[in-house]
Amino acid sequence: MPASCVAYLGYLICMLEYIQSLDTRLLIATRSIIDSNSPWQVFAVRLFADVNIFSLMIVMVGLWLHGSLHHKETSKREALSLLYATALAFLIYWILDLGLPIRPRPELTDTVIPLISHIPDNSFPSGHAIYAGASVTAAFLFLRNKTIAWVLLFLGFVMVLCRVMAGIHYPGDIIAGVSVGIGSAFLFQHLLGFRFFREDIYILPIRIAKFFKL
Repeated sequence: MPASCVAYLGYLICMLEYIQSLDTRLLIATRSIIDSNSPWQVFAVRLFADVNIFSLMIVMVGLWLHGSLHHKETSKREALSLLYATALAFLIYWILDLGLPIRPRPELTDTVIPLISHIPDNSFPSGHAIYAGASVTAAFLFLRNKTIAWVLLFLGFVMVLCRVMAGIHYPGDIIAGVSVGIGSAFLFQHLLGFRFFREDIYILPIRIAKFFKL
């Protein structure tokens, strides 16, 4: 192997070790925000570690019901836009999860005691962060009521912060996940430039719902 390749490989290894070290320090600093021996703080972290998922579901159902009760197809399209954007994000996440090397969760490498029980699967990128990034970006892109988008942004930030404080993700997992989620939402917006995505994926669900009076 040429000396230049060896030097480059050594530099890459050092860089990865530095990133891992930085990620660990950020994890410990974030974890120190709470007292892991305080029952109510631990309860709050566990409660808000999934808050953006449930809040988005409430928003989508609320938009759909508003569209049904007031006969406004626009609200139903907004609900479907949120659904499709997050679904696309998770399709991309599934593909990445198949191709990326497995990064162990913090408790397996840095002896961080997790506050939330979790299977020892791939830590990078964070699926919850992808969900947050996609849902919040889609809310700003497609919802007329931007107040909802700002609420989702706040809850999404709280959720990903809690997942780091819980010790089940590194900050790097969160940053990468949010980036993928944001990109997925903009990709879906780009796909709406094609007629099939702009019309057909909305028409069929709305027609089926009308048939069942939903």
